[in-house]
Amino acid sequence: MQEDLSTETSKQYCPYCGEHIRLIIEPFDEPQTYTEDCEVCCRPMIVQVEVNGDVFLQREDD
Repeated sequence: MQEDLSTETSKQYCPYCGEHIRLIIEPFDEPQTYTEDCEVCCRPMIVQVEVNGDVFLQREDD
């Protein structure tokens, strides 16, 4: 499967298990917040993406 060329990859650490994960980020003109499951431990985390491309992860239970 080929990734869309407009997407970016962000390497982060899961706020639950601490494992290194890879997120696929689609660029937008405004900040985005969504929930995504960790690819390692499958726990839901809140992903915040700023317009400048900064990515912040937060535990859903915080």
